[in-house]
Amino acid sequence: MAHDANQSDSPTITSTSLILRIQAKDQVAWDRFAKLYTPYVYGLCRANGLQDSDAEDVCQNVLRSIISGIGTYQRTGSFRGWISQVTRNRIIDHHRRQQRQPAAEGGTDFQIQISAVPDVLMPLSSQSAVEGDPLMIRALNMIRDEFEPSTWTAFWRMVVEGHGAAEIAADLGWIDSDDASSHAKGAKRVRQAKFRVIKRMKDEFGEILDLDHE
Repeated sequence: MAHDANQSDSPTITSTSLILRIQAKDQVAWDRFAKLYTPYVYGLCRANGLQDSDAEDVCQNVLRSIISGIGTYQRTGSFRGWISQVTRNRIIDHHRRQQRQPAAEGGTDFQIQISAVPDVLMPLSSQSAVEGDPLMIRALNMIRDEFEPSTWTAFWRMVVEGHGAAEIAADLGWIDSDDASSHAKGAKRVRQAKFRVIKRMKDEFGEILDLDHE
């Protein structure tokens, strides 16, 4: 429910990390994880040579592997790296199953298929900027409704579009031209909006987006 813009935005979902909630068999947490990562895994499959229907099948197998393995998951590197490795293993499993089926005319040799799968799947984006990261954009969209529109606008314009705090505050009407101190107050309010959104992102998605390493 909307509230006065001077009040702090309050998350509608607990701040406990998504991984801990999934490990505790929280179905809502798993649904959020699947919504976030399914398009990413599918994209990895497609980017590494699988056709649409095969990519969908492998994607489902990846999700099954994740839900069965995440209960004992321990952080040894990036979470995306773990997802990438699980996806690579399921792609190779897919090629093995195809090899056991009667060969289709003009089919690709199994060893060629396997050798075409890199040791480490390339991520869909190697950029750290928000606008270059499809996972980050998807996660942001998942929490957007938890914030007042003005809070979200301040965050988006500062972090994604690169505008200055004072400019954003003026555009949002957070500066009173008759109050000399309001410029500093407005800019501070923009930075606070940015902080709230980033904190919420780290609370909810920090570990699975590797934000806790930044």
